[in-house]
Amino acid sequence: MQSSIQVSCRHHAILSLLQDCGYISTDELAKVLNVSVHTIRRDLNMLESQHQLRRCHGGAEALNKQSSREHAPETEQAITIAKAIVTELEAGSCLYIDSQTVGAAVVGLLPEEVYYLITQHIELIGIARRNPFIAIFFLGRELSPGDADVSIQMSMIKWLPRPVDYSIVEVDYIDNSGIIFGDCFKYPSVKRHFLRGGQRQYVVYRQDDCTRRSLVKLGAMDRHKRVFCLA
Repeated sequence: MQSSIQVSCRHHAILSLLQDCGYISTDELAKVLNVSVHTIRRDLNMLESQHQLRRCHGGAEALNKQSSREHAPETEQAITIAKAIVTELEAGSCLYIDSQTVGAAVVGLLPEEVYYLITQHIELIGIARRNPFIAIFFLGRELSPGDADVSIQMSMIKWLPRPVDYSIVEVDYIDNSGIIFGDCFKYPSVKRHFLRGGQRQYVVYRQDDCTRRSLVKLGAMDRHKRVFCLA
């Protein structure tokens, strides 16, 4: 029997996908969320009864039908970084990616071999769908200031399909002593978890002015981490 937390996390993910995609099929939801089509149909019926979505033939659509967001531009620098990362990824490995620009380039460059992708970013899921060999696990929606969804995302981590082999995480600042910092509004608990786990961690940061941001400590650089800077 499924717990109420599992059901809540799944409903949360369905609504997040619809918010960004406008429409998604029952089959795609079952694949992304790693459950049966029957379970998805039951979820959609429940969410429709709560007036949170509209059922339609073969799937569901958002009530406000927002169009999906455009991908962040893949700069030459991001592609160069992505190429360096992809050459080190073994086929069949499980990847956690929390970096939109570099992450989009990494997913787009993956060869047609089996990979497992875990991410919060709808943009990466859209790119990953083009490669039929990538199994996708959607880890809830992105957070914004004031959201209280970290506990839901941390609960979902317990049900990941397999251990993470490689983590690609975008952070906000690395000080001179190698301490890694991130924005306190951008799911720091989730970033911290994946910066600790995994066979190797790739840390991407930008040369931005972070003095006005509320930063929290995410971890420290060590021999398992490689760092890349986006100017």
